[in-house]
Amino acid sequence: MKRKTELDPVQIEKCADFFRTLSHPMRIKVVEMLAKGPKCVGDIQKVLKIAQPPTSHHLKLLVKVGVLDYRRAGKNTFYSLVPGILEKTFKLLDMLEV
Repeated sequence: MKRKTELDPVQIEKCADFFRTLSHPMRIKVVEMLAKGPKCVGDIQKVLKIAQPPTSHHLKLLVKVGVLDYRRAGKNTFYSLVPGILEKTFKLLDMLEV
């Protein structure tokens, strides 16, 4: 199958950073959890069974690479998947297919 487009060096580096960030088991759990709907940090922390600082670190990295969005509601912060991110990820994987 022929690729639809070629990636330039900058896109390749962004793609590598994206997949490096996603490759951590805790971050995969976060994506899986948020695929079912938005959650607050406390709920995410309970599922991950880790302390608040590492939970926030994982969430921050996922926001940085464009996987998650967040909104504040009072003292709570709710995280959700960026709309269409799973489809974009599958499309990117399809582009990389050899």
